[in-house]
Amino acid sequence: MAKSKAQLAKANKKRQQMINNKRRSNGSNGNSRRPGLLIEAQSRIGRHINMLLDPCQAVIGPTAYRGSDGFVNRFNVVSSITSSAGTNTAWVMAFYPAYNGIWAGAVADALTPVTPSWITPGPGQTFLNNTADSQRAVAACIKAEYAGTELNRQGVIYSGVLPVSALTGTTTLLQLQNLCQAVERTPDHMMEVKWVPTSIEETYWENGVGTPSDTGDRNAIIFIGSGFTQGIVHNFQTTLVAEWRPMWGQGFMQPTPNTPDAPAGLERVREVLSTMGNWYVEGVRTAAAAIAVGAQAARATRSISRMRNLITA
Repeated sequence: MAKSKAQLAKANKKRQQMINNKRRSNGSNGNSRRPGLLIEAQSRIGRHINMLLDPCQAVIGPTAYRGSDGFVNRFNVVSSITSSAGTNTAWVMAFYPAYNGIWAGAVADALTPVTPSWITPGPGQTFLNNTADSQRAVAACIKAEYAGTELNRQGVIYSGVLPVSALTGTTTLLQLQNLCQAVERTPDHMMEVKWVPTSIEETYWENGVGTPSDTGDRNAIIFIGSGFTQGIVHNFQTTLVAEWRPMWGQGFMQPTPNTPDAPAGLERVREVLSTMGNWYVEGVRTAAAAIAVGAQAARATRSISRMRNLITA
């Protein structure tokens, strides 16, 4: 018996629903570009996490930030703070990645008034001032090392990641010490503090206009040393991974503005890093710690894969 028009319409509707369901289960949703977008998003987020965890050595490339891509490069600078015994007993080394400026120097003691100033150019800033129209920080760190004799190794080191707004006006190192997240007696190994980005860091700032705005939402890295009665001799390596766009007259072509944003990219990066504890002030120095970080990285991969629902919905 011939099927009625209503029955045929119902059968066609059911068939189309099965096709749509199959496409959805394959992650394509009828659009062959979507699986590629998922892979690109995972790649950007995973790479950005690695750059934050290891600014000095991680593979660099497109980031998880929203907005147009720029060129991504790694810069570093080596410096030192020295002072003879009996002159200064405290020192500070701070780095403002968004502005790419450094505040560093020795002071008489931790009670001496100081005024933070970012006039010392950070890693690669001379190049960026002459070449970049705008820039934004991707990852950064400071490595610090006591370079004196074991006999004279003394003092206490305070370190952490602070909002730039806390590093304004006249204060003392003693007051700034209270803000730091980590403290230890001067160790016989390399210390490291890594930068933690906030959502405002996705915004490029224009070179030559002034310091970036919203300092309450931007972070800086800081080391403070005090109690060095036998003299100060510390070495530092400051590293910045920066994303920048070229100014005219340099022979560069602007990167394409038509690039995909990883859905909730920086939010996902911060979510994954939040599961790793105080990763920004704690180095991996033992096999047990390395295994723990490996387990966290596996969980990070699973977290990134959840973005599939955002992209294929």
